[in-house]
Amino acid sequence: MTNGLYTTAVGMVPQMYKQEVIANNLANVNTTGYKKDGMLFQKVLDANLFTQLQNGDFNFEPDVQDNVRDFKQGPFVPTGSNFDVAIEGDGFFVVETPQGMALTRNGNFTLDADGRLVSNAGYPVVGEDGYIEIDEKTSDFQISEDGEIFVNKSRANKFLIQTVTDKQGLEKFGDSLFRPKNPNVEVTQMDQYRIQQGYLEQSNVNPVEEMVNMLITMRQFEAMQKTVNFHNETLGKAVNELGRVA
Repeated sequence: MTNGLYTTAVGMVPQMYKQEVIANNLANVNTTGYKKDGMLFQKVLDANLFTQLQNGDFNFEPDVQDNVRDFKQGPFVPTGSNFDVAIEGDGFFVVETPQGMALTRNGNFTLDADGRLVSNAGYPVVGEDGYIEIDEKTSDFQISEDGEIFVNKSRANKFLIQTVTDKQGLEKFGDSLFRPKNPNVEVTQMDQYRIQQGYLEQSNVNPVEEMVNMLITMRQFEAMQKTVNFHNETLGKAVNELGRVA
């Protein structure tokens, strides 16, 4: 009888994790360059997990194997700003953070006090020739489709567009930034892409789809909760009624 209770309890935990992931996706539906998250579940539960539960040890890890990320390109929207840039195709812009180099699809750039192109979090954007420096007084700032930057019709730099072989090996660490989970992973420069000046890539989260997933997850959790209550009531009757001496 208790096996059903244990199985249901194990199944409820990943549903809570899944709900958190969906809520985070919905919270970032308007975040430029955001890539939605999903979850990868184990198909077979570890037998040791049931042993832990039967022994009263509830300090277990849920059957969530890993987070998976959807790197599908989001829609482009025009902004009218020459400093807003989007990448059509794979690849990431490179920015320098206090923790080292990072990758991002968020091309919402501005100029800092030193005339350097920086991300919306203030991190310098890195080009093939180092930092991208632009005179804030210039009125002629153009970016070609291959990422070359021209200031007053003179080439100033070129965006450094990079990627990794396995994108699922990237982790998020805030401000729409990614970095390899393994620091030894090789980051390579990309050649096949198009730069769109005056556009931003929006989040690839479909709010309707996420809302549907949230409702499905809630109903699955509620169904499991009812099952737990049923087992609890049944066990209560077994203890309080069947155990009585006539």
